[in-house]
Amino acid sequence: MQLSTYGVTTNQFGQALVILHPRLPFWSLPGGAVEAGEKVDDALAREIEEETHLKTMPVRLTSLEYDPHGPSGDHLIFTFRTLQRGGELQPSPEARSLGFYTLTDIPGPIAPPHRWRLEHALNNQSPIPHCHHAPTPLSWRLLRAFYYQQKNWRHQISNLPSWQKPKPWHVQIISLIRNPDGNLLWQQTNNGHTTLPHTPFQTGQQPWVQATQLAHPYQITSPAAQLAAVYTLPQQNLALTFLFDTPLTSPPANHLFAPSSQPPTHAQPTHTQISTTIPLPNEPAPTFFHKLTNEA
Repeated sequence: MQLSTYGVTTNQFGQALVILHPRLPFWSLPGGAVEAGEKVDDALAREIEEETHLKTMPVRLTSLEYDPHGPSGDHLIFTFRTLQRGGELQPSPEARSLGFYTLTDIPGPIAPPHRWRLEHALNNQSPIPHCHHAPTPLSWRLLRAFYYQQKNWRHQISNLPSWQKPKPWHVQIISLIRNPDGNLLWQQTNNGHTTLPHTPFQTGQQPWVQATQLAHPYQITSPAAQLAAVYTLPQQNLALTFLFDTPLTSPPANHLFAPSSQPPTHAQPTHTQISTTIPLPNEPAPTFFHKLTNEA
C-alpha cells in the first residue's frame, strides 16, 4: 500500500494554494508520499514546506480516497484543510510555479483528481472525512508512467540514483464497536490473544467497506462508520480505526465481550495503546492522528 497526502491552504481572500511541478502540464495541490515512520499529517507539513517554503498545520482531514491503480498498486490518499503559520511563498525544484488562486483563475488546467480534492475540501464543512473510491483512469496511469520514466532518464543523465518508489505500507483495519454503555467490545482470538476486531487490509477493496464487513458478523445495525483515527506504527505499519456511529443495540456474538476493565488484561499491546489514546466522542469529531511505539 502506498500513502500520499495533499493539503488545501487558503488565504484571506479564499484562494487556494496550487503548484505546477516541473515537466508536468497540470496544476495540483501541494503534497506527496508519506515516508517511513511519519504520521500522515506530519508528512503533509513537510511536503508543503519542501515545495512552497510555507509552514502549515493540517487541521482537518476532508477526504480519504482509495485507488486500486496507484503507482505501486493499492493507494490511499489523505487530503487536509491546513492553516498557514509562517514562511514565505517561493518556487522550489518541485514547484516551478505556484500561487493562490480561485478554481477559475488557475493559469492552466488542474489535474482532475486534484480538482475534486480541492472542491470537496472547500465545500465540506463536516468534521467527518468523505471516504471515496477513486480508481485512476487508464489515460492518467499512462501519463503517470511516462512521467516516472522521464524522471528516471533525467536521473541517469545526471548520474543520480534511479528514482525509487516509496516503500509499501502494511495497513490493518480496526473496527471500534461499543455496547450501549459506551464500552469498547473486544474479542478472544484462536491463539488466546485479546484484541479489538481487526483484519489486515485486503487488496482491491476499500478500507471502509472492509471495516463494515468486519463489524457485520457482530450484528452492527448501522452501516455508517467514521474514520476515527489513523495510527502510525513501527516497521512501516499503519492502523486505520473506524468508529461506528451507533453503539451495538443487539446482543453481541459470543466471542465479543466488554471486559470489566478497559483495556482488558493481557490485551495485544498495540490495541491496548489504541484503546487508551483514541477519543470516543458521542458526536462526530475530526479524525485523530497518532504515533505508537509498539509493534503491530
